[in-house]
Amino acid sequence: QQTEKKWKENNSLVDNYNTHYEKNKGEPPEMSEEELSLVDNYNTHYEKNKGEPPEMSEEELSELLVELDNLD
Repeated sequence: QQTEKKWKENNSLVDNYNTHYEKNKGEPPEMSEEELSLVDNYNTHYEKNKGEPPEMSEEELSELLVELDNLD
């Protein structure tokens, strides 16, 4: 259940990233290449697997959650 909760939070944060991207006409928020790559990998995997979140290490997930949380 803890992992499921993290994925729900992560999905919400990725949605926030995507909303920012769309509102700014394709301009991603200011993030490092590594962070943008992590979001891109998540989105690509998620789309290819019909909604199944990718398997990520705790460190990768934590980094993504922190960075996406800072977008607001």
